[in-house]
Amino acid sequence: MNPTTTDSTPSLPLFIDATTSVSANMYNQEETIQFNNTVILTDLSITITVQKTLNISNPNSYDTIGGGIISRAINNRDTQVIYTFSITNGNILCSRQWSVAAQFYLNDQTRNTNNDTYAIQTGFYQIINGHF
Repeated sequence: MNPTTTDSTPSLPLFIDATTSVSANMYNQEETIQFNNTVILTDLSITITVQKTLNISNPNSYDTIGGGIISRAINNRDTQVIYTFSITNGNILCSRQWSVAAQFYLNDQTRNTNNDTYAIQTGFYQIINGHF
């Protein structure tokens, strides 16, 4: 089965543009936020919440930032998996395009992503919410 991809573009503060995408087949799924910051960021937090609507397993994550600038955490709960990406204390994120992603196995099933959500917060600015 070929992966399927969907895109959506949320409304964010003027210094960040972001898109989301989902790639999936019957074996695994990846939910990605790709963003471009036009200013240097010292405070950024991104949360992806995946609902456990099926027997998903082996949650993993990645980012294209590297260098220890971003910390990644996965909280695997009974009804959801929460992925968190945050700039570590004292680091900065230079202007450019970046990606963060949540990954998991689907155990030979397909699933709907309508209830999977994300939140992006930069500093003291409003939290931006959306869904995949």
